[in-house]
Amino acid sequence: MKIFLFAYILLLSGIVTEAQESFMISGNIRGLNAGTAMLSYSSENTTKQVSAKIKKGKFFIKGSLPESERLMIRVSNNRFNGEIFFFAGNENISIIIDTAILNNPVVEGSQTQKEYEIYRQLTNAVDQDFEMLNRTGSALYQSGKLTEWLKDSLFSVHDKLDLEKRSVIAVFAEKYPASAVSAWAISSFFGFDPHIDELTAVFNLLSEKNQLSLYGRQIIEIIDAAKKTAIGNTAPDFTADDINGMVTSLSSYRGKYVLVDFWASWCGPCRAENSNVVNCYNQYHSGKFDILGVSLDTNKDAWMKAIKNDKLEWTQISDLKAWDSKIVAEYGIKGIPFNMLLNKEGKIIAKNLRGMALENKLKEVLN
Repeated sequence: MKIFLFAYILLLSGIVTEAQESFMISGNIRGLNAGTAMLSYSSENTTKQVSAKIKKGKFFIKGSLPESERLMIRVSNNRFNGEIFFFAGNENISIIIDTAILNNPVVEGSQTQKEYEIYRQLTNAVDQDFEMLNRTGSALYQSGKLTEWLKDSLFSVHDKLDLEKRSVIAVFAEKYPASAVSAWAISSFFGFDPHIDELTAVFNLLSEKNQLSLYGRQIIEIIDAAKKTAIGNTAPDFTADDINGMVTSLSSYRGKYVLVDFWASWCGPCRAENSNVVNCYNQYHSGKFDILGVSLDTNKDAWMKAIKNDKLEWTQISDLKAWDSKIVAEYGIKGIPFNMLLNKEGKIIAKNLRGMALENKLKEVLN
């Protein structure tokens, strides 16, 4: 009897362990009766995918996750293609997806998703302000009314919103140090133009286990890259082909000040800032100053067209791999437009110069 009871306990333990190490997603889609649901998630530095057929507006996906993370499900057929994002781990999860409101799926059974919904409530106001700012900037740019004064004003508002959201994320991380949402938010938002002391401080708010998680490791990579590209350090060298297929290296610019400008044809804020960079180039280009453009494009035709339309006369390079570029990884770049100014010895003397800040810095160093 004792042996039987012991075996029964082991069996129950196995069932519990299996439940903890796997997930089941039950999906219900409004507005899509048939098609395919494709789940994407990260595992061992790669993106893995699991697909399921949608039948009568329902689908089921089973699998196993290394840890809780932000997942994506793409639902599609020959007439519709859309995606949703949510947080989950190895749990039994039900999702209601409305094809008319993809950014607000109803998710039940995921503790991490509950934390994410709290996070969204805290960041909703500042995110709406960001969205309004982007719409305003885009409308002004499209209409040709985006003056340098307006651009500087928009950047000033952006910087204030940026500080506000960083503060909200830090408060959330302090309250939920073990949540994947905290690590994800830090990795996603603090990665653009990271300040080492600030990023290290907010990283230290996370639990020890969370610091070693998927997003925790990403934060560590950002910190390491930020240390390499800190002001006063020599910028890491790199090489890539220019628009004519000629190999160009950063080190070939030694002996002059050089602005390394990261941008892309598909990046609206980059295109808006290009006119300011062109003005600075026309005003200060000489034997002492030059610009090296590094594009995060994948389409060469679009890249070439943007160079021509924006009148970018300096050397432009790209490996046409966008965010998968080795240069992007080396420099830890998480957002564009982004630039850094190097002195004649190749040391970084300023970063993320926009609008009048770029012209003022060039005036200062070139005198």
